[in-house]
Amino acid sequence: MWMDIAIAVGLALITALMGYLGVHVTLHPQSDPKQISRFKYGFAFCVAAAIGLIAWQTVRSTNQQRENSALLARIERNTEHPPNVNIENKIDTKPLADIFRPEKIAQIRQRPRVVTGDSASSESSEVGIYPVSHDLRPGMPKMEYVMTTRKMRSPVQVTATCDFPISEASATFLVPLGMGGSAGMFNNQRISERQFRILILSPVWSESAPMWVTVFFEGKVDRMPFCQFQIG
Repeated sequence: MWMDIAIAVGLALITALMGYLGVHVTLHPQSDPKQISRFKYGFAFCVAAAIGLIAWQTVRSTNQQRENSALLARIERNTEHPPNVNIENKIDTKPLADIFRPEKIAQIRQRPRVVTGDSASSESSEVGIYPVSHDLRPGMPKMEYVMTTRKMRSPVQVTATCDFPISEASATFLVPLGMGGSAGMFNNQRISERQFRILILSPVWSESAPMWVTVFFEGKVDRMPFCQFQIG
């Protein structure tokens, strides 16, 4: 772009110079052969420079048109025959997939419950809450839990009460392999410094879709946090 601007400015200057020479010769006729030769050489130089700049500009415009035509042709070919794009998933999901196979879920249910809590309308034995992992790295301490149920529940309200200040809590559902997933509607609400509530409007929490809950903590966490959950 800047080169095109420079060529245009050069042509404008040459045009102005030729106009000045023409007016000067008209108003001040020259009789000296040397002066006449100088004006002739000046006009010849301006003409040659103008021709050179115009030719250069024409070549650049032609090349740009060819590039644009080639680009349009590629776009048309891609529209007719879309290219295949292969996206390589470099995240190893096999360990998580193995954990939440149906037989693994059955094994989890056989382990002793660490914390259980439920509303008065249902028995606590229908809900299982199991800590899966904890991460006490500085700046991102958290606890992760798997929650199972023996009956279908919707909507679901999960209230976490912990012995460390809670910064955020989230939930998702884990479905068996091959069944896909569904979009969820969640409403997270802080109740107090150490209490957080998650309201799950959809999907339905069922025996075949355990819930994965992550609780994030703020401030200094120097040991494994302890959390209690109320399921409603």
